[in-house]
Amino acid sequence: MSEEKSELWLLDEELIDKQAVRIAELEGNFKRCKEVCDSMSEGWRLTQEELEELEAKLERVMVIMGLVAEDVLYLFHPNEPIDTEDWPFQMAVLVNDTFYIASADSEIVPLDKLNRVISIYGNYGWDGITAWVAFQRNKEPLERYRTKKYKKALKALKDNSND
Repeated sequence: MSEEKSELWLLDEELIDKQAVRIAELEGNFKRCKEVCDSMSEGWRLTQEELEELEAKLERVMVIMGLVAEDVLYLFHPNEPIDTEDWPFQMAVLVNDTFYIASADSEIVPLDKLNRVISIYGNYGWDGITAWVAFQRNKEPLERYRTKKYKKALKALKDNSND
């Protein structure tokens, strides 16, 4: 391996390590925030409804962080600001070599489609992610990814496309 390639490899490992540390920091911050919310809700004079809304947001973030830790979702800063105070990142799923041979490829997951991605991954795993991207693009993946599980996931997505 040339020196240039080994430096690039180290750079990739460093970036991965930094992302892992950042994810751990975020998870720790969210857990601490939830603990504070649980212990100080009266001090903040939150209504039960406000507390439940905050807990739901924190739970959703923990699910997202879990999917990031499992390499299902990738977070990145968008080129332009996102018009939301709840989530400052864009998310994507990687589908390298899934729709084209020897390709780097991803599909952005908008916040309004996140629950669908979480659900389809929970029910069908990576075949579900492939089906979701295929459904979004209206394009079939390479033949080797058209498994029985993929076809079931795609059918489920089509059957529930009005949800």
